[in-house]
Amino acid sequence: MLESALQKLENARLRDKIEHLTKQLEQTQTQNQQLTRKLARLEHQAKVEKFDAIETALKSLIASGHIRRCEPNEN
Repeated sequence: MLESALQKLENARLRDKIEHLTKQLEQTQTQNQQLTRKLARLEHQAKVEKFDAIETALKSLIASGHIRRCEPNEN
């Protein structure tokens, strides 16, 4: 009888531990998804900013006469 009560207590503790770990896992997965989306946005933003910087630099070089704009050949 005492062993049965101890076993039930241990089982309850294990269930609580499993529930706690399951909640932690769900929270971690949610945070991971949020961070993955944020990383994708930041990567996209960095690409856009890099493109804008290159475009600005090229326009500046063209305006200053350091390079010329090439027109496509008409053959």
